[in-house]
Amino acid sequence: MIKTTLFKNKQSLIQLWVILLVWTTMQFLLFKRYGLTLEGESIKYFREAENFLYQGTFSSPKYWFYSTYIFIHIFFRLIGFETIGVYLFQSLLNLAGILLFYKALTKLTRHSWLPFISCLYLCTLFPLQQFNTYLYTESLFISLSTCWIAAIIFSENNYRKTLPVILLSALLLFTRPTGIYFCVITLIWFVLIFFKERRFLPAGILLIAGSLVTLFVVNKIMQGGGELDFWLPFEEKHILCGVPTGNLPVEKQNYQGIGIFFDVFQQQPKAMFQLMLQRAASFWSTTRDFYSADHNILHMLWFYPLFLGSLISLRFVRKNILVQIVLMSAILFTFSVMLTCDDWMNRFILPLIPLLIVTTVIGLKKINN
Repeated sequence: MIKTTLFKNKQSLIQLWVILLVWTTMQFLLFKRYGLTLEGESIKYFREAENFLYQGTFSSPKYWFYSTYIFIHIFFRLIGFETIGVYLFQSLLNLAGILLFYKALTKLTRHSWLPFISCLYLCTLFPLQQFNTYLYTESLFISLSTCWIAAIIFSENNYRKTLPVILLSALLLFTRPTGIYFCVITLIWFVLIFFKERRFLPAGILLIAGSLVTLFVVNKIMQGGGELDFWLPFEEKHILCGVPTGNLPVEKQNYQGIGIFFDVFQQQPKAMFQLMLQRAASFWSTTRDFYSADHNILHMLWFYPLFLGSLISLRFVRKNILVQIVLMSAILFTFSVMLTCDDWMNRFILPLIPLLIVTTVIGLKKINN
């Protein structure tokens, strides 16, 4: 029996059961229609779990930035049902994240229907929910990002309540390399809190130390090779990852890591900016040339109202730290895609969706007030 200490009134309990029903129906339909995707990226997580079990390490250091997901594989392999165990784990974590998000939005808005509608939207957002049936890192990463923004809401911008945020940032970093963005935003969030409390010395120390650590980690990530090859997307003019659209005449100098971008900028600044703008357009349009017209229209209906709704909150960006956090996250994710490439299945924008919901809810609540 679900305790009413979490969902305190009858209306909240009804909404909870509706969310559970909609989420369960969505998972059933997805599983029945698509089954489990065990190809593509999923192969490397099965392989690296085996490598770690039998060799005590990964085949490459870069897999430490996927290690959270790999260790989940290892756990379920050891107890005898790796594939179905990982699927159930990431699906249930998706549900837990949505329920936590509901509670956080209820706390934020003191409203019942906005959190309910927001969670129904998450439950029925096909481009996001489909990744529960993929044994990729996406489902786990999106669920952790949902919990991350919920933890920030629960903290009430009090640095004494930030341990869950710090732990979730660390988990995100070791789930996908792009988890570094959440670490950066967490760092900036701490600095904003300290500035608000006029504690300038800790803010300055944290900003300098955090920036140096971030540069070191980013440089390490960029030297990972393979899918972490940051030179190839410029050389072959990728807009979507792995899809060459031409050839950019650039010569690789002695730069490694972050220096790659300076390499390209020095030789082809105009072509670089043009490519970056095309990637940004692809990132936020969410439509694809290879989708049918109906599919692209569905994408517009799924995403564009949320994007437009989140713009409402920009009116309050100067005074609301949550809006500032989401805005910086959107800028950071966009800039990252501009410097690399966009994903053909919109995977890179999905972790932003819970954050954009928060700003939309804030904007709607303030306008209503």
